[in-house]
Amino acid sequence: MPDRIRALAGAAALTTNPFEEALALQRAGQYEQAEAAYRLVVERNPQELRARVALGALLLATRREAEALQVLDAALKLAPE
Repeated sequence: MPDRIRALAGAAALTTNPFEEALALQRAGQYEQAEAAYRLVVERNPQELRARVALGALLLATRREAEALQVLDAALKLAPE
C-alpha cells in the first residue's frame, strides 16, 4: 500500500514516515489518498493517536461528520485526559 500512496501522491514531497506521508497527501489536497494513508497508519498501529485525530479532522473537513465522530471517539478512548 505505501507504494500505491507514493504513486498517487505525484509531486507531493513524501517521507518514509507513513503519518508524514498522510499529512503531505492531505496538504496536497489529495483527500482520498490521505484518508487511506491515515487508515493504514491506524491499522498498523491501533494506538497511533495522531493519525486517528488527523483522520477525524479530515473526515470533518470533507463533511463526513458521523464517521468523524466515530474516529474521534475511538481517539478519546485512547487518551481520555
